[in-house]
Amino acid sequence: MTTSLDAEIHRVLERGTVRSVFQPIVDLDTNEVVAVEALTRGPGGSAIENPERLFAVAASGGVTAELDELCMRTAIHGAASIDPRTLLFVNVEPTSLTTALIDRTGPIAAAGQRQIVLEVTERALAGSPAELIAGVAAARERGWRVALDDVGVAAESLALLPILRPDVVKLDMGLIRDRPSRELGRTMAAVMAYAERSGALILAEGIESDEHLDRAVSLGARWGQGYRLGRPSTVDLLPSTGGPARPVGVESTPRPVRLSPYDAVVQNSEQAPRVGRKGVLLQISHHLEEQALSEPGGPLLMSAFQDAAHFTRDTRQRYSLLAEHCTLVAAIGHGMPAEPAPGVRGGVIHDGDPLAGEWTVAVLGVHYSGALLATDLGDTSVPEHDRRFSYVVTHDRHLVELAVESLLRRVRSIR
Repeated sequence: MTTSLDAEIHRVLERGTVRSVFQPIVDLDTNEVVAVEALTRGPGGSAIENPERLFAVAASGGVTAELDELCMRTAIHGAASIDPRTLLFVNVEPTSLTTALIDRTGPIAAAGQRQIVLEVTERALAGSPAELIAGVAAARERGWRVALDDVGVAAESLALLPILRPDVVKLDMGLIRDRPSRELGRTMAAVMAYAERSGALILAEGIESDEHLDRAVSLGARWGQGYRLGRPSTVDLLPSTGGPARPVGVESTPRPVRLSPYDAVVQNSEQAPRVGRKGVLLQISHHLEEQALSEPGGPLLMSAFQDAAHFTRDTRQRYSLLAEHCTLVAAIGHGMPAEPAPGVRGGVIHDGDPLAGEWTVAVLGVHYSGALLATDLGDTSVPEHDRRFSYVVTHDRHLVELAVESLLRRVRSIR
């Protein structure tokens, strides 16, 4: 980044010289404007007026989080004259979404009685999963809703649907405009299955023609956005708006993620734990890994090994192969390095963490879900392969999601 652009982005942050325009979001059944999305523009006539350029310069300068907060504040203030029943979609990068950001911007929205939909982009979703999950939880505590943007661009946006539990799934414009393909079919099957389970609303963006509109409706979109429905404009040029024509929101009861994965699943399952020896459980864990390899669309594979010593050379080889196929592969244990194998994310078990005595392998994909959850019974005088564990195996999607989310909160961030 040139010195002049570096100085320019810092002037923008110091003076708050970004501005917001608003694009209507329309109910495709009634043609009513039910929400608006705030879109950021840099200072008029500057080298960073274009939003893509603006955010690229901010990223190069390491000030993306500061710019995101400025844009959120500007959007909320700029929407002050819009009917407060109208939902306001605001964008934030996953790496910027923290509880501190929500705590600082939440009171501004509350003061204007503004209903916020926090729109998380698909970029870098897997970079900081622990912070992202905590930030989404903080937004929900404020009464905000959550949208996942650009679904269909990257595999991780599908893999993390059941973890982030967005209220609104925004279909990438490529799904609306491109020729039908098997990939489109796989993506839409996953989105529709999630919407059916959760009650989430599907929103299609990039609608610029009647043909795009027909495709959006055929893919299950209830709301739409694009030039065919309304261009971005200043507040005074927006068409009349009102409250959402129908309820928006999914069941977002907090999950018991503070428990260990084993305790969370056992306390929410009807099956009683069994006792098994390590040699048997090892074969079950290998089976789950094989299921991850055969699952299309890049599943999540989360494993806890008690100690890094149990992440052997053979395991490293297997997990490197898994990382080439999966959206995110993580290995968690006491003393586990940040990258225990090529492509594998590490997570550390600290003293006092109930996970210290557990062995977990959990696979969560679009179609397949399964987990082995075991807790060490403390055998010390038997061969390693005869050590006993109390364990459960579950394919209940809700229970697997509990285990995966609990483990994701322990995965190290990539900045």
